[in-house]
Amino acid sequence: MKRFVPFLLLLGVAAAFFLYQWYVSLSPEPLYNLNKAPKAAQPLRFKVVNHLADTLTQQNLQGKITIVNFFYVRCPSVCPRMQSHVRRVYHRFQGDNRVQFWSFTVNPEEDSVSVLRRYAHDLLGTTQRQWHFITGDKKTIYTLAINYFNLHVGQPDTSLPEFFHSDEVVLVDSDLNVIGYFKGSEEEEMERLQKQIIRLLRGRFE
Repeated sequence: MKRFVPFLLLLGVAAAFFLYQWYVSLSPEPLYNLNKAPKAAQPLRFKVVNHLADTLTQQNLQGKITIVNFFYVRCPSVCPRMQSHVRRVYHRFQGDNRVQFWSFTVNPEEDSVSVLRRYAHDLLGTTQRQWHFITGDKKTIYTLAINYFNLHVGQPDTSLPEFFHSDEVVLVDSDLNVIGYFKGSEEEEMERLQKQIIRLLRGRFE
């Protein structure tokens, strides 16, 4: 029996390798290159609506440092943790009109203006215009996520009310350049995000 042990070990390694290759073939392309900011496939033009029914376009991004992420109100898993962490960053820069926050819903059919207004109030305890909770045309939102911010979003089965989306938080500078990505579910990453925002406000980025 002992003489079969090396053969069985080799067979196990080979099986694991082929299973890994099969898994990789089913996995989506890498979401982004951390060393290179994504580029839009076309000039950035869009029109969406925030939780106060204000219309927002690409012009509202210009001249401000913007923190962007994607979520949906009924999300039972990563969203509550991510939004809680983003809220800490928001409180750090609350009242600084050079910094704004944009949270896009990936479920705009259900997350209407009134739903997002209630969500914003529950999350922040107030009505404000520094952190925008955004809805609008689904195609527009998904195009922005995938083609401009280079994030993974979708609805695997349209017959089911479940969505998937990246938990990455995106830092965009005042010239609409994507500066970096930060794991929204990790406190350490949100601390790093705060430091990078401060550097941008001081006119330098490291």
